[in-house]
Amino acid sequence: GVITIVAKDGKPLYRKAYGMSNLELSVPLNTEHKMGIGSISKQFAAVSILLLQQDGKLDIRDDIRKYLPTYNTYGRRITIENLLSHTSGIPSYTELYGFDTLANREVSNQTLVKFFEARPPIFEPGANWSYSNSGYVLAAIIIEKISGMAFNDFLQQRIFKPLMMTETTLGSSDFLTPGKTGEYNGLSPRGRIKMETQYHWYWAYGAGQIVSTVDDMLKWDEALYNPDFLRPELRELAFRSFILKDGTDAH
Repeated sequence: GVITIVAKDGKPLYRKAYGMSNLELSVPLNTEHKMGIGSISKQFAAVSILLLQQDGKLDIRDDIRKYLPTYNTYGRRITIENLLSHTSGIPSYTELYGFDTLANREVSNQTLVKFFEARPPIFEPGANWSYSNSGYVLAAIIIEKISGMAFNDFLQQRIFKPLMMTETTLGSSDFLTPGKTGEYNGLSPRGRIKMETQYHWYWAYGAGQIVSTVDDMLKWDEALYNPDFLRPELRELAFRSFILKDGTDAH
């Protein structure tokens, strides 16, 4: 299923849901339903970093060892900007052998970091581009270190509440979220789409843990152009393409 919204000047012109929220119970999807937004969650982690820069508490050009002194960079200088632009060279933990054993159970951030920290960078920071969920786990940990708050609390206090994103939270395996769609994954042996029964949200962390609605996502989009929320020069940093060391645009 899919929920879509089209807006002009912040006002919805078209808002409709298609498909099903739950196949087993034959529940149609509606425009109020909540969905996991997956890697779009990375926008929130990245802007959280920029809000801390706006506060004067960090700079995206800082070496991550300033905030994560025990993290093994294998002697390389990795900046926060490298994490956010997928140019750190840190391998994405979701692509590493053994990840399937992590996805089906609750793991601590420390365990998750150790899992990918054990693998050396796949290229020199800033020299290439490779999508890395690991970078956004580290970004969320940096946010916690600097703010003194849990990542979820920071998002609530600095983004969700001020923007009145009342239907947006971090997904949790501890409780059912009212109004949330089912989670489906692949096909069963008989060729049917099956509900994911062993999904644990905790491994996603800063890389993809947010649950939201189309209306709240419209509020988010509007906020990105509001200078009272994020200064224009910082917004430009968010939208600017990273230039690799050899001058190539990483897009």
